[in-house]
Amino acid sequence: MEKIGSFLILLSFLVSPLQAQDQKVQATVTSNQVSVGQPLVYKITVESDESGSVGEPRLPDLEGFELVNRTQGMEARSEFVNGKFSFVRKQVYSYQLRPKKPGELVIGKAEVVVGEKTFTTQPIRISVKAGPAGSLAQEEEVDDVSEWDAADEMFNQLLKRAIPQAQEIPDLNDKEAFFIRVELDKKKVFAGEQITASWYLYTQNTLTNFEPIKYPDLKGFWKEDIEIATRLNFQTEVVNGIPYRKALLVSYALFPIKPGTATIDSYKLRASALMANPLSAFGKPYTFTKTNPPVKIEVQPLPPGQPEDFNGAVGQFQMTAKVDKSQVPANEPFSLKVRLEGRGNAKQVELPTLSLPQEFETFDTKSDSKFSKDGSSYKEFEVLIIPRKEGKLTIPSISMSYFNPATRKYERTQTQAIEMSVGAGKNLNLTGANPLDLSGEMRQEKKLVLPGPALEIPQNYWSVAVEKSIYAISTLIFCLGLLLVGMKEFRTTSENEALLKQVAIRLKTISQSHKKNAYKEAGVQVINLVDYVLTELTKSTESHSLDVLLEKLPPSLQEYYKNSFRTSVQYFETLGFAPEEISKSLMNEDRFDKELKIVKDSLLESIKKFGRATS
Repeated sequence: MEKIGSFLILLSFLVSPLQAQDQKVQATVTSNQVSVGQPLVYKITVESDESGSVGEPRLPDLEGFELVNRTQGMEARSEFVNGKFSFVRKQVYSYQLRPKKPGELVIGKAEVVVGEKTFTTQPIRISVKAGPAGSLAQEEEVDDVSEWDAADEMFNQLLKRAIPQAQEIPDLNDKEAFFIRVELDKKKVFAGEQITASWYLYTQNTLTNFEPIKYPDLKGFWKEDIEIATRLNFQTEVVNGIPYRKALLVSYALFPIKPGTATIDSYKLRASALMANPLSAFGKPYTFTKTNPPVKIEVQPLPPGQPEDFNGAVGQFQMTAKVDKSQVPANEPFSLKVRLEGRGNAKQVELPTLSLPQEFETFDTKSDSKFSKDGSSYKEFEVLIIPRKEGKLTIPSISMSYFNPATRKYERTQTQAIEMSVGAGKNLNLTGANPLDLSGEMRQEKKLVLPGPALEIPQNYWSVAVEKSIYAISTLIFCLGLLLVGMKEFRTTSENEALLKQVAIRLKTISQSHKKNAYKEAGVQVINLVDYVLTELTKSTESHSLDVLLEKLPPSLQEYYKNSFRTSVQYFETLGFAPEEISKSLMNEDRFDKELKIVKDSLLESIKKFGRATS
């Protein structure tokens, strides 16, 4: 029976959890349903720190059971959490019991004293079935060799479950203080297919002063964070037959950008380790800097025969579409939301082609996307649409093909068609108009009534008539001049108000993106705002660069676009369009607010002066 006891000690070391906790006492059994004579293990686990002593458990009355054997094991570990070490001790008391009679038996409450506090376990119910006739006698006649064989078999099975990740690493030096290893779920993928890469720290020593020196560059991959460890949670893993403590450093979802050979480069870490020292009982600290070897990835091109509606999505996806209202007046906008979600990088996917009937006009489109730690992601597009005709209209089904690496085939997902009921609306001539200005009141043409002097017929009628005619014509010309000036001022004022309203709407959208921490999206929106305003101010009909647009401005407006404005625009260009590893360093709230104020003030002041500049 000593062998079984040793096995239980080792088992308690292998399967015990490694997460630091407060003082805790728990009782468990290997099974709640057994037969008469069939042994089970009743286990009491005590977790505590090193400050409290642990007393021997006081067992309850084990009526109906025979106590066959008892063993005791202990595991102690230290953890480095938030710059501090903590010590956790786990003691496991195992009791092998054999039920003597059938029925519902109860193992009562056990008591354990930890430090100055007494803990009580919960009672456990055991359902005992009657065994075959003579089973108890036969069980008692089994010799020690049979019990040893049964224990060996059970140990082997549990060992496989406890350490399924047992592995071999060639050329591993078990004398190293620690080493770093990247673990991949696959090394041969298609372009755009997800790879999960995780960097782990392995050690047999006590480590302190962890300092990441360099995170992987991962050039040639689109990267999404899965987990970046802020604390080291160690668990046990057997490597080359030797138990190591293993902790996650960082984990990414990687999507190779193009076919060929891609390299997953190294993670670099500096840490201090307590190494054996013959002159010291506690060892001597040494500082080491370690990296993992880079790993080559074979990236295959996507197979030929790509469907027309394939736009680069790789994974398994579903697409849905919905509108914010199915009944809408003509010439009033509504939103169509198209959502793509599934496993893969939906953030890379563009909006599928919308084959809308000519009765619909589309305007602004914005999107929102997110990648989750479980490998799923979504991207949702919101399209502003205006129906121009009354009646029953249909938004056709939207389709998109994607490549499924699991089946190695192109597959398709599509939305359901959406029926729209378009009622009577305002009959407006909106050619070239902005749909966001529809809420404004229509301006009424004002009629100008010109009073004239009362006509009298003098004796010299023709002389007076000619004089009056000349006076009337002069007055008319003068009034027409005033009218033309007034109409120009009215038109300029109207343009100013429309432009300011549009800027206010777009600034509100930018603020919403900023509040959601969607910095890249906000950066793109700022650049679009600048382009829109400068194009309106210069009356440009073609797309131009920022420098060209600024040169086309009247001199009286150029004073608002100084070097600080150009610097701020460059900031938002980098934030919105640069790779994430570059733009991420610019995602600072104070910096964002400062640069946005410069852009906003410049645009608004120039618009307010727009009327005088065009007079």
